[in-house]
Amino acid sequence: MPRHTVACTSLALHCVVLEPLPTWSIYYESETLNALCSCVRNVMLALHARSQKREADSIAALFMNSTSSSVSRDPVKFQPLEPHSPWQQTHLVCLLTAVLCHCSKDVHCDAELPLLKQLLLLACNSEHQPTCTAAAKCLAGLVNRMADGDDLRVCINFVLESVSTILDDEGSSSSQLKGLTVWLWLCKSLVMRSHDLAKSMVAKLIGLFSSQLAESAADGFYIVLSDCPDVLSNAAVCNSRLMYRQRFFVETVPLLVAGFYQSPAGDRDPFLRAMSHVLQSVPKQVLLSELPPLMPLLIQSLSLPESNLKTSTLTTLYSLVHDAPLVISQHISTLIPSLLLLSQQAQEMTVRAAALQCLGVMTILPHHMVFPYRLRVIRELAPTLDDKKRLVRKEAVKCRGEWFLLGSAKH
Repeated sequence: MPRHTVACTSLALHCVVLEPLPTWSIYYESETLNALCSCVRNVMLALHARSQKREADSIAALFMNSTSSSVSRDPVKFQPLEPHSPWQQTHLVCLLTAVLCHCSKDVHCDAELPLLKQLLLLACNSEHQPTCTAAAKCLAGLVNRMADGDDLRVCINFVLESVSTILDDEGSSSSQLKGLTVWLWLCKSLVMRSHDLAKSMVAKLIGLFSSQLAESAADGFYIVLSDCPDVLSNAAVCNSRLMYRQRFFVETVPLLVAGFYQSPAGDRDPFLRAMSHVLQSVPKQVLLSELPPLMPLLIQSLSLPESNLKTSTLTTLYSLVHDAPLVISQHISTLIPSLLLLSQQAQEMTVRAAALQCLGVMTILPHHMVFPYRLRVIRELAPTLDDKKRLVRKEAVKCRGEWFLLGSAKH
């Protein structure tokens, strides 16, 4: 096992501290840098606490200092945490994350607070989007690892005040998107550890649904609840409470449902998008307990333009036909026309196929509920038999066959 993790990172740093900057280097490729970060993460996880502390302080000093004499014979400017530095330097912040966010929970670098402020400055002001995201991730990972107490609360409040000012300034959409990126990753950091300030951050996020950031804010729920391999994961030794996703679901869904019904018809899409992301992340048992008021939103989310959201909703509906047939039966008059429309007119093959699967499984619902739709479904599914994609044609034959057999002794 290598004694110094900084030696690993110097492989990448060596190519970017030379003046003038080369026009191309293998370390500018995201695949190469990701592979190097993965190696560094594995090295850090294998070290004992004393070695982790030494490496954390070394890499923090390397990134905070203004020269690179440790990686180059001739000291030159190496300022990867300065927003106006070349992106070839600033995007290396992911190496900083690989080291600092993969130490034991009780291991922290000495320059943590100054480093947090510099990461916030970089995330909110860099013109290189991958750098902004990487800095926001590193910031969130460090905040998540901080011990409860006054230092944590002061740090969080400082970040929230700074980013709130950016989000409330509608003059620059670019700056707002950078601020939103920081807000989302910090929100994820606090939601995972069930911090009491997480609720106010989620409320602010929902409040952005009426702004020009509505779509990005709604899609941000995916970031908050999804797994990330390089930071804020179980492998990253982060603070994560048991069943935090279930807790988030119980606390947030009522806000989304209320906001949906209180908003004008033309402003409801962000609530549907956010709800789709939330439903993807919770176990089936939790969803079933809150299902009845969510069904209208689920059905309306089938009209969203994004194919991945529609496919996710269709997958959820497919499983609910088996697990909650009585609830699904109450909405069959809306569901069947929507599924027929998607099976014929959806642009994406996966959506058409998923819609046909949902239609086919609906034949197991109570007979008196679905039989009145038998002839209509058989008739309107005829064009899908000639779909240009073989997978869709296959699902169409299977689905139509189920509806043909509906009511027969064999069925």
